Amino acid sequence: MAALRAAWRNPALVIALHPHLSPVVQIMKARARKFRSIVFTHGVEVWQPLGWPRGAALRSADMVIGPSADTVQHLISRQHIPPGKVQRLPWGLDPEFEARIAATGRHAPAPPPGFPPNGNIILAVGRWDSAENIRVLTL
Repeated sequence: MAALRAAWRNPALVIALHPHLSPVVQIMKARARKFRSIVFTHGVEVWQPLGWPRGAALRSADMVIGPSADTVQHLISRQHIPPGKVQRLPWGLDPEFEARIAATGRHAPAPPPGFPPNGNIILAVGRWDSAENIRVLTL
C-alpha cells in the first residue's frame, strides 16, 4: 500500500533492490506511468526463469542491474531481458573507505579475541545457496 501511495506522488525514479519486488514496481507504473524503474538482482534468484508475474514485471523494468558478468548473462538468456536494458554494477568497497572513517574521527573496533595480529585478511560477504554450486578453493 505504501508503494501505491508513493506512486501518486509522481516519482521520477523507482528503484527495487530485489527482483521479487518488480511486480510492485509494475503495479506502481500502472498508477503513475511517467517514472523510470531500476531493478537490482543479486544472483541465484534470476538463474532460472521467473514465472508470472515476476518475470514479466522484471522485463518491464527500464533497467536491470546485475553484480557480475555471469548474472548479467543469466538475465539475458534465462529472463529474456534485452541486452540494452541490462547493466553490470559490481558490488565493491569504496577505495577511500579508510580515509572516510578516519575523517569521522572514529576508530575501527578491536578485532575479536584470538584474531591473528599480522598477515593478510580477506573478507568475503555474501550468501551461499546450495543452488549456486559454490566451490571453495583453498589458497
